[in-house]
Amino acid sequence: LEKEFAKKKAETLSKLREGVRMPGVVKNITDYGVFIDLGQRRISLSLRQAERNPWEELAVSHPVGSVIEGKVRNLTEFGAFVQITEEIDGLIHVSDMSWTKRVKHPSEVVKKGDGVRARITNIDVENQRVSLSMKEFIPNEWEKFVEANKVGDTVTGRVVNVTDFGLFVDIYEGLEGLAHVSEIDVPGGKLEDSFAVDDWVAARILRIEEDEKKVGLTMRGVPQPSEDEISELQAAGAADAAGEEPESEEPAEPEAEEAEEEEEGGEEE
Repeated sequence: LEKEFAKKKAETLSKLREGVRMPGVVKNITDYGVFIDLGQRRISLSLRQAERNPWEELAVSHPVGSVIEGKVRNLTEFGAFVQITEEIDGLIHVSDMSWTKRVKHPSEVVKKGDGVRARITNIDVENQRVSLSMKEFIPNEWEKFVEANKVGDTVTGRVVNVTDFGLFVDIYEGLEGLAHVSEIDVPGGKLEDSFAVDDWVAARILRIEEDEKKVGLTMRGVPQPSEDEISELQAAGAADAAGEEPESEEPAEPEAEEAEEEEEGGEEE
């Protein structure tokens, strides 16, 4: 019997090599694996290799650089998961949701169920991860700002952060400029004693750094918005947020103007 078993084992082993598929009978199922009788004692097997791998298929059907359109299936603190196939979602990190705005949570840009367009930037088959970016399919706030503004122009914006070294000001749709403390007229004390988040300020553009996408500001010698101007800025901001046109004064009705002209004409007579 030992000789017969050794002969069968030798025949089986002669046909085996890594990756070969062979028929067998399941003998035992445990928490850590499945024992299959191939006609000899012990051989390490993998059922996963015999199954289709959707991640390897994705790398072929949707290689890096491909553009996908899918629905947002989940939101986390760090990004949004978008459906690429029935089995695979890709992640759009918050840093890939805007050109200039510091997105703190993906809900500021998208919501669950939204349809989005994105480009695949990386596929990690081994760790089963896909990275996406939607930046190129949304308006580029930086390009619009640079087209409309130049060094020396005065801009008005809302303070978004007060630090020891300066003020960060939202000067165009989430684009932040920095007014260094040396460029701010402070009568004494710390910046936080004179400025707070959401304050409206005016500043002049000192420099525009294309490579770093940074804007340097100065507030020295720049008149600050009056209370009436701040009220107008707040009203315009509220209208933009609601998607409405800011209200403007309506011209006098023609009938009223004609009546006034007739009265003036009668007095002259």
